[in-house]
Amino acid sequence: MYSIFSPAAQYLVNTGFGQSKEPSPWGIEPCDGGRIVGGCKVRLRAADGRYLRSDGREGSEPAWDNTPSKATEWLLHFDGELNDNTRVQIESPTSGGGGGEPCMCNDTPTGGWGGAVKGKYSYCPKNRGDAYWNIKAFGDGGGGGGGGAAAAEGNGVI
Repeated sequence: MYSIFSPAAQYLVNTGFGQSKEPSPWGIEPCDGGRIVGGCKVRLRAADGRYLRSDGREGSEPAWDNTPSKATEWLLHFDGELNDNTRVQIESPTSGGGGGEPCMCNDTPTGGWGGAVKGKYSYCPKNRGDAYWNIKAFGDGGGGGGGGAAAAEGNGVI
């Protein structure tokens, strides 16, 4: 399990889009069962097993499914090796249900647009500063030996 960390808003909780100073566990599962590589499709899974939907519109409450589907697929963009310091972009394949800005904004926990979308879906353009997150090891790094996000990358699930 890993935490999704925002340089702007600290940790993203997995019970919604709240903000926390403490890590919150997330599973990151490759959709094809393979390895996690930059640009691959993944599912974001909360510790209770629910999958975060990628088709939520800007300003709407977070939506979840109990089973994997096309609606729970996200694109994970990064360069190089995936570790605690790697800058990643989490992209909705539908641009948040058609909104035109595809990446989950890292101010989601605190509320972009001056707080107007606090705890709700918030998207931004690719490669803009607020499109970047970090994937941080949660607990023992998911594989028993630490080593950050790369520790479990070979297993497919981080």
